[in-house]
Amino acid sequence: MADYITRQPSERPVIVVGNITISLKVLQEEFHRDVTRFQAILDQLSVTAEDAYRMGFMQQTIKRLAATAAMDMAARAYSLTVPDELLVRAVSRNPAFQDTAGRFDRTLFRHTVAAQGKSEDVYLRDLRQQLLRVQVSDSVINAVTVPATLLERFKQHRYEKRVAEIVILPITEAPVLHSPDYTILEKFYRENTTIFATPEYRTFSAILLTGSTLAPFVSITEEVIQKACDDARLTLRMPEMRTVEHVLLTNHAHVETILRFIRQGWSLVQAARETMHQVTSLRYLNRAEIEKIEPTLAKAVFTAAMDTVKGPIQSAFGWHILRVVDIIPAGVASLGFMRDQIKEELIAEKTRDVVYELSGKIEDAINGGASLEEAAQQVDLPVQVFTSVDRFGLGKDRQTIANLPLIRAFLQKIFKLQTGIISVMTESKNGSFVVRIDATIPSMIPSLQDIQKDVVNQWKITQNRESARQKAEGVAERLRNSILLRDINDNVHTHAADTSSTTSVLQTFVRNDIDSPLSTTFITRLFGLTVGETAVDETAEVFTVGRLQSIIAPSVDESAIVNMKQEMTRQYAEDIFTQFAAAMGREFNLIINQRMLDGP
Repeated sequence: MADYITRQPSERPVIVVGNITISLKVLQEEFHRDVTRFQAILDQLSVTAEDAYRMGFMQQTIKRLAATAAMDMAARAYSLTVPDELLVRAVSRNPAFQDTAGRFDRTLFRHTVAAQGKSEDVYLRDLRQQLLRVQVSDSVINAVTVPATLLERFKQHRYEKRVAEIVILPITEAPVLHSPDYTILEKFYRENTTIFATPEYRTFSAILLTGSTLAPFVSITEEVIQKACDDARLTLRMPEMRTVEHVLLTNHAHVETILRFIRQGWSLVQAARETMHQVTSLRYLNRAEIEKIEPTLAKAVFTAAMDTVKGPIQSAFGWHILRVVDIIPAGVASLGFMRDQIKEELIAEKTRDVVYELSGKIEDAINGGASLEEAAQQVDLPVQVFTSVDRFGLGKDRQTIANLPLIRAFLQKIFKLQTGIISVMTESKNGSFVVRIDATIPSMIPSLQDIQKDVVNQWKITQNRESARQKAEGVAERLRNSILLRDINDNVHTHAADTSSTTSVLQTFVRNDIDSPLSTTFITRLFGLTVGETAVDETAEVFTVGRLQSIIAPSVDESAIVNMKQEMTRQYAEDIFTQFAAAMGREFNLIINQRMLDGP
């Protein structure tokens, strides 16, 4: 894949639509342009160019280019034109070319177009072509009407409420106090040996091209910053921008755990740390830019209230939980803000250049036979040594290893290498790294005699869970037999050692109710029940039993209905336009040369 991204591009067409051809070189340039446009956000989400390729960015680039070519062919076939008056109106009404009073400013227009690296003629030619495509697409999108039956079904799905009788049974309730005899313990140990295996540990040496090691190589003078500010003075109009605390999760069980901690009053940072996840700061997010990567995430970020945790939001990256910590309203950017942002951009650009240069020198040295230490010495960088690290970045004392870089690909790479092997230079968030495995301590299963106390504790945990499971199934059976909730509550408390932690409640909720203590999986199951039916849910800490008592029909104000209709119309229009673009591709004989895409 990396070979595909970087190999010498061909001038032969990889996409053909009618008499419009797109070469592999143009496709690669557009792919890299797409990735570069979103690089700041992708970096903060720990997504590399190769990750973007695997996640389908290349296919999105292909679809975009093919659809654009199909629109151009359709415009020709239908003999569409853009009058000069329409072109002038589009330019004069563009806020990017208007002064603070909202009037068209020709000087601002010239500077803005020049900043894009275009002449006025090229800009106007491209704009005319864009307007032609808009004519084609609008003829499809503006005719879209969402069927009333579909709107009604969507309203029922989104706003219908459910009332359920809920019994929550903590697994720690009624703990098993006695220890098993040795025969039972030995049987449990043999049946669960993998639970007691020690982690595999690795000792390794690394050259890290990250923030602290690169600092001596990255410096931006005040003169450079001031010149960049002067060049940007005429384009100070800024959209609303937001900064958020954000954690990305790939395991839904961790989502539930973090949300539970937050409901208990923990901060997002504390809750994430408890599940060994890092909260990153996504700074100065622009809605238009992030929508092009993940519209669902963009909507969540720009509708969230200040200082309120929102999530989980599911996307192609995983599940997101976030908190808005700063909002900069749309308007004219202050010189102070502009200077800070420009300085950050210059440092990021300089850092990328330094990483590229040092990576090449290190690779050349190693390929020429130098050791890791010799290669580091040639570029005046330290070799950092990390001793006895497991797959989660913990040492033998189960504490986080100091100074271990917070790079997702780092530990993944380390545990794929053989001892003594030096890795290739690997690109990742905030830089790159090359690593050598110095020693490996394989995973092992200790003898029962060595870990008897741990085995006893694990046996008790298992018995506690099984006891709670049986209690939950008993509660569910009584609910199915129409026993009243208060009677079940009395019965549960009568048989519980710790009644303070058992809760029985009548709860009303909606789909995707992030404020509910119930798991999203359990809520989804309850929405699949008919009145009187029961469901049982199990998490790491509790069993939850629920009986659906009633269904409340949607009661929604008019503004919510209008917003819902607008959202559905947009989504419906996007679907129809996708089908239309595909039909245009068939009409004009769209050809995608997959052999070139899969080539060496």
